[in-house]
Amino acid sequence: MGEAYDRLKAYHWSAKIVKTERSEILSEAFWDNPIFDLVYFLEKPFKINIEVHSLSAAFNKYKAFYMKNPPMGFMKVDPDVTKNIVQDHGTIESWINTIQEKKPPEGIPPTVEFVESYLELQRRIKEWSDGFVNDHPAAVDVASRTRHWYYSPIYDTFGPSKFIGYSHFPLDGYTPTKLDGRDTESAIKKLKEYSVLTDHNPNFEIYQKKLLKLLSLKDKEPNANSQIHISEDGSILRGLMFRLHQTREVFSYKYVMLKALLDNIESPEKSVHEYFWMFYKSRKSKGLLLEKKGSSIINTDFDVFKRSEIDSILDAPFEAINNCSTGDPVIIRENAEYRFNQNIIEKLDEHAQEVKEFIKFKLDTYYNQQNGGSLRVWWVNQGKTFQKEREAGYIWAPKANENGQTFPHWKSMIEVAAGDVVINYANKMIVSISLATEKATDQRNEINEKLWGRDGLKIPLDYHDLRLPIGLQEIQPLMPSINETIKTNKPFNTVNGINQGYLYNFSEEGLRKIITEFQDRIPDKILEVFTTNEKNYWIFQANPEIYDIRSVLKNRASHSWTVSRYQNEIKVGDSGFLWQSGKEAGIFAKFVVLKAPGKDIQETDPGGWTTDEKMTNHLRCLINITDIYLEETVTREDLLGTEFGKNLSIIKMPVGTNFKLSREEYERILDMLKRGPQLDFVTYLKNQGYYFSPELINRFVISLRAKPFVILTGNSGTGKTKIAQLFAEYLSPEKFETEIKIPDNDETVTYFKVGKATLKYGVTLPVDSLDFFNIPEIGKPTEVLIHFGGQSEKEYFATFGMPDNREKYSNATIRFRKVLKKYVKENFKIGDYLKLSKVGEKEYTLEKVELSWMPSSEKLTNYVLVPVGANWTDKRHLVGFNNVITQEYQMTACLKLILDASKLENEEYPFFLILDEMNRSHVERYFADFLSAIESDDCIYLHNSPDIEEEEGIPRKLYLPPNLYVIGTVNVDETTYMFSPKVLDRANVIEFPTVSARMYLNGDLTMDNGNKDLSFTGNGPVRKIPPLEIFKTMGNIAISDARTNQFTNKISYEIETFQRTLKQIGFDFGFRVINEMMRYMYIAWEVDGKPGSWDEWVQAFDAQILHKILPKIHGSAKEIRDVLKCLYCLCFSGKSSAQVEKLVKGEVVNELYQKPYIEARYKESARKLKRMEFDLETRRYVSFT
Repeated sequence: MGEAYDRLKAYHWSAKIVKTERSEILSEAFWDNPIFDLVYFLEKPFKINIEVHSLSAAFNKYKAFYMKNPPMGFMKVDPDVTKNIVQDHGTIESWINTIQEKKPPEGIPPTVEFVESYLELQRRIKEWSDGFVNDHPAAVDVASRTRHWYYSPIYDTFGPSKFIGYSHFPLDGYTPTKLDGRDTESAIKKLKEYSVLTDHNPNFEIYQKKLLKLLSLKDKEPNANSQIHISEDGSILRGLMFRLHQTREVFSYKYVMLKALLDNIESPEKSVHEYFWMFYKSRKSKGLLLEKKGSSIINTDFDVFKRSEIDSILDAPFEAINNCSTGDPVIIRENAEYRFNQNIIEKLDEHAQEVKEFIKFKLDTYYNQQNGGSLRVWWVNQGKTFQKEREAGYIWAPKANENGQTFPHWKSMIEVAAGDVVINYANKMIVSISLATEKATDQRNEINEKLWGRDGLKIPLDYHDLRLPIGLQEIQPLMPSINETIKTNKPFNTVNGINQGYLYNFSEEGLRKIITEFQDRIPDKILEVFTTNEKNYWIFQANPEIYDIRSVLKNRASHSWTVSRYQNEIKVGDSGFLWQSGKEAGIFAKFVVLKAPGKDIQETDPGGWTTDEKMTNHLRCLINITDIYLEETVTREDLLGTEFGKNLSIIKMPVGTNFKLSREEYERILDMLKRGPQLDFVTYLKNQGYYFSPELINRFVISLRAKPFVILTGNSGTGKTKIAQLFAEYLSPEKFETEIKIPDNDETVTYFKVGKATLKYGVTLPVDSLDFFNIPEIGKPTEVLIHFGGQSEKEYFATFGMPDNREKYSNATIRFRKVLKKYVKENFKIGDYLKLSKVGEKEYTLEKVELSWMPSSEKLTNYVLVPVGANWTDKRHLVGFNNVITQEYQMTACLKLILDASKLENEEYPFFLILDEMNRSHVERYFADFLSAIESDDCIYLHNSPDIEEEEGIPRKLYLPPNLYVIGTVNVDETTYMFSPKVLDRANVIEFPTVSARMYLNGDLTMDNGNKDLSFTGNGPVRKIPPLEIFKTMGNIAISDARTNQFTNKISYEIETFQRTLKQIGFDFGFRVINEMMRYMYIAWEVDGKPGSWDEWVQAFDAQILHKILPKIHGSAKEIRDVLKCLYCLCFSGKSSAQVEKLVKGEVVNELYQKPYIEARYKESARKLKRMEFDLETRRYVSFT
């Protein structure tokens, strides 16, 4: 068969070869080249037109991958292939005719091409995974059919061989049932990169859980015979990628450091430190997010490279990356420089591009998560319908026109998701910018008279009107540059006009251009959407002798404000408070910056000045007032009552107009404004008539801030449960909520709320409405006709009546029949309000109604006290279970608390789960899932029913929210169980002492917080700071000690000393305990006001010995007697190095042991050790509790 190889890649002639002959003369005549000296003589040539992919597909039936690419000359076909073709078709000619007539069936790739490289395969895996997550029908369909799953170490996801083996084959048009998976499996095997995962692999369960987690997103499960293929053994680097995927992304440092190491290999003229610094400097210059709160990179100076600053940051990622290695370290540090290990460098020649794609993917994912993902923006042309759609709170477009045609600007409605931004254009102006609150749902048109009743799609919007509309002429100069940022379905045409249509694609970058140009007109809510964690916070001050802030706040929402300093740091989107100085000093308003300082901003409030001495020689910025606190403000005295308030710059040195706040200070003030003036916890306890030592209260609050799991132990009646309840009540805020205002029933109408029973059975009529409806006789139900929404075409029959066992005027029911029940389930949801109207003798109208809301104020229930039962063996006692008999989920008070805490509107409030006597049953049995979830942020599986999730609102997977705190109380007697190390490692254990009866009865107990700031701001920020970074942050703290004057040197020495001593009896501790001890120390330092010289560290470390180290100890006298004595000796200061070495080996130092505990440096720990030693000698066995 001859071939003409042109740009169309098609075969054009077919002929029979009758002979071949070598002839240089003929060759030169045809080819001008004597090299091609073989001449073919043909007969019966005839013209054909077969594309390359069609011939390849035809050959593929007889031999895989045959003739995939056309030859550049002549090529002999395999004789076996030729033989089989002739057997099937009689002659070659008839086979060729069959190919020309046959078109590839739908769902078959247009070209039979397969992946040829490892990287191409990785991208195909990601392409399928993205489609699956985003509900692409073809991707979801193939999931349950797949036997061979391939894991991508670059993208940490899976793909089915039946799809990923093809090259350049999109999901659109893909039909897996019409394809042979053996072809793709064979193509992947040729790459020789993958092997089948076996249960001998140490990560076997991890891979299985990953696949199960992915497929469960769409309620799919792996095929019973499915296999997982992995490539981690193919490269040291792929194994490293896999293990890095298992680590938590606290900050982006690990991947930025890997990028800097690669950059250093490619261009060694700059150090890894410099490349690391340059990455963040580039992001800052572009106005992009650097890092989330808690990262020291946010405070780094990017004007000048300071190696010492970067060096202190690189320690954490250096250790984190090397911890992911199963062999030699990945990174080497030599002479204060970093480089890859040589075995890594050798592999980079082959795998550098894989590593680059991995780093890019991880960084893109990280920053998308911190920014809430990339914003999707849309442009809608509403025209005359704007006002009605604005009032209704949605946008609407038809699905098709009268001829059944649809258009991209209508089809785009189904792509909008909750949280997307919509630019509303009407009457040649941008009049509003909205936020989508839900995805599109079916809705008949009720607004546009021309399209009345037509089927369409509705998207609910939260409209935010511009302060001043932006006219068409104003945005025309921006149109060309904005259009360049939009790929398809653009709103602007080439002549700077608006395309005729409804909903068009827009871009985040395009919206940013509009915001930058017209920032003084943009609504506050939209500005907030575009604000990142990098924004600054401020206090702007007004002197009442010069400027009357009260009169100004009553008249305008936008104001210009003098800027005397920080001109280069105040920027659009920053937030702050307005402060009035003088006798009534305090905060009077909250604002957001609309325009950065500039000379072009004019005075907006000339009437505010009370003197002619105006500040005219400074720049001004434009701010918008968002909240006013003229009545319930935070005063100077309120701030002086808190430790953080005393250190505010406006308190310490109140001279000037502009004062900078940290984000934490801003949030603390905002919390005070929300709560109003509030007593500190110590005073609250006094007023309630409860007395605890200041040290105990201090340790209790700090422990909760350090980790959301605390165990309280001690004798019965010492106040363990009460302090937990009182602390929760103390933090329970007044929360304004809303409730439905239901109209009164009349003679023909009644209202009711849709519940689970409504969807399953029907409508139960309230007692007060029975007189208004014709109730059938008892036990004689009758058939009634139900109309829906006034639409006559929606008519269903139901049964109306009262059962035999009901008396007159008890509740009657309208029970839905099967077809009606289906309609109700599809059109209504739990929580909707329906109106039932009587329109005839046996006819009713049922329709959904929107009722008005009225505010109500109530105390938010933010804790639940759960007594633990002795028979608890699993988690169902805490989170409930799916009752297979009633087919309903059994809710518990604990689960309800967690679901309430998870609500977006409650994320700023702490919620407390108090487990009373939690050791009455084995904690490891009923609380194991909680322990794992607290530690790893993993989920707790509740059920597998989509119906329960949809109808009852109970998720299949329960994630513990960061504002949930667990407090367990413990009593020790013959009916309780000991805690395992797994539990003790994950909690701070606080022992409550018995109070002196004489002091209690005589009223001699005193409580004083010692001026410590015990305000509770949660533990989220501190939990996310790596312990090594905490250690670095506290590196410059000075202490008074004979051995060293640096805190970090002392604390690391002390922790290791206790660790080595406990190792003698097998109770030493690892990273988790060390990390949590450092978090506690950091918060204790923070509570003390972050002093540069900190002698109170002794009390904090004493508490950690009590909370984290001593609870691990238990055993007989023979096992632990000497170690208890050695630990007691370690509680004293002034030990020599020789004495310490003796103690860590289990040798008691008598001169230390003979000292009374009152002289110890760690007094509380020494006291407890003495008590434990006494109990040991008395009972021959001892434990902490």
